[in-house]
Amino acid sequence: MIERQIHLSSGGGAALQGYDGLLRFGYTKNRGIYALRVEADGEWQGMTLRAFWHLPDGNAAPSTLVVDGLVEVPALITAVPGEGRITFEGTDGTRTLTSADIKYNVAMNSGTMGDIPEPPVPAWQQLVALVEQAKDEAWQAGEDARQSAAKANEAYENTIGAKDSAVTEIRKAETDALNNVEASAGPAASAAADAAAAGAKEKTEKAIQEVKDNVVKEVKDAAAGAVARAAQSATDAASSAAEAKKTAQDIQGYYDGVQDLVTDTLRDYTGGYYRSYDLTIPAAGWKEMAKSVGRYWYSCDVAIDGCDSSYVPMGTLTLDTAGEVEKANLATVLQTVEGGVRFYAAIPPKVNIRAFVTLFAKGTASIQQASAEEVQRMLDEIFNG
Repeated sequence: MIERQIHLSSGGGAALQGYDGLLRFGYTKNRGIYALRVEADGEWQGMTLRAFWHLPDGNAAPSTLVVDGLVEVPALITAVPGEGRITFEGTDGTRTLTSADIKYNVAMNSGTMGDIPEPPVPAWQQLVALVEQAKDEAWQAGEDARQSAAKANEAYENTIGAKDSAVTEIRKAETDALNNVEASAGPAASAAADAAAAGAKEKTEKAIQEVKDNVVKEVKDAAAGAVARAAQSATDAASSAAEAKKTAQDIQGYYDGVQDLVTDTLRDYTGGYYRSYDLTIPAAGWKEMAKSVGRYWYSCDVAIDGCDSSYVPMGTLTLDTAGEVEKANLATVLQTVEGGVRFYAAIPPKVNIRAFVTLFAKGTASIQQASAEEVQRMLDEIFNG
């Protein structure tokens, strides 16, 4: 069968694939030779398609159903020479979409004997026939399934019966075998069983006595070893106690000496380097001051444990934030306050800034005895890190 390609677009356009705008169905009286391969996309998807045929004289022939994208050209169409039209309609029960006309041509010849063929079966009758066929096939499939289920149930019941019979036969065979053994053995088997029981009892009693002897020996050996270890442990403990006492005395003497050294150092201290810190000036910590310090309107306090205004600060900033420091016009001077160091800026920086700060203690001309708290703090730093 010769197939002609037709493409339907969402706007209703109908394009012929590889033809000059006209479908040619050969000559008059062709039958079963031509079919249309319909490709539909967009809005056509999911719709049932029908082809409406319009004869050259303007009369309408029965429509035909497009099945699996294919519709055969009816014999009635190729029986009438001339130029006709084809229109496609698609519907999903709610929406309907129609196409532009497609021209077709059947060429005239001298003709052959015979009558004009019967019109094709209308599209709705084709659809009804397909539904009836699907219904019959579904009913037959259900009937086959019911028969298969019945056969499977019968086979299952037969299997259960065979299993029960097999179990019964096995149990009967076991009983017969035991009866045969007892009947054939008689008194000889009983005597042999008694002798075996007596031998087993003697072996068991002997094994029990060997276990008892081994346990008693192991307990005695363990007790002797424990006594020896206890004596050695007592000797070692006495020696360890003497060494611990001497070590404690040495530590106390060293501690007292360090305490005297710290007291003397703090008493004679007149100022100088105190400690260095690696600090981060947080971007969120800047606050506007009620009164400017020169051209600086913002300040940020960074906490340092134990710091107060008596210390002299000296600081430097890292190069990785130099650009932001320049934009903010960060002050080159800083100030110690109670509990930390204060930085100044003309405008608040938008990023965290890293700074290295060194504190120096102011000198004093007076000789002052170190307090117990100062001594204890330095001792904690020495011994506890």
